Amino acid sequence: MLLAGEAAESCATLVIADSVLGAAAEDPATVARLRRANYLVVFGWADTALARAADVALPIATHAEKSGTFVNSAGRVQPFEAAFPSPGQVRSGVEVLADLLTRFDASWKHRGAAEVYAAMVEQVASFNALKGWKLPSTGAPLPEEVVARMTTLDPLTGAGRAVDAHNASAQPPSVAKATAGEGLR
Repeated sequence: MLLAGEAAESCATLVIADSVLGAAAEDPATVARLRRANYLVVFGWADTALARAADVALPIATHAEKSGTFVNSAGRVQPFEAAFPSPGQVRSGVEVLADLLTRFDASWKHRGAAEVYAAMVEQVASFNALKGWKLPSTGAPLPEEVVARMTTLDPLTGAGRAVDAHNASAQPPSVAKATAGEGLR
């Protein structure tokens, strides 16, 4: 919803990763709408029309060059590791954003994917059940009530659709911890 209609022009500073927009990062209407922000910062790994229109374009690592976690369509939180190193001084979007935020809040200094994940598990109720244990490579299920509420959102319009949770594990994280064989406390 933030990016729908005239919302961008009410932003003093809009920071966006062009990779979340997909082909829309090349769409002239999308670029024009986002360019209405007073100051546009684009994180990206490709030379997109949106990056060229930005006040500042900051290079970030591709998906294959960074580590982190994601929630799959079945509601499982899965870790992933970098397949190969980033070129030169390119870093992950989390690291670049943490450096920028450190200028306003020193608690962001030296935060990477692992620290952000730990904070998310601590502070976001949906992830609290995962507190205190290492994710196995196969991931761990979010609580069933969270999966039932999952939606995917179009980053431009805010329109969403429910994710098919049919294949989501019904096991609570405590059972998954005991049966996964790895990632135990």
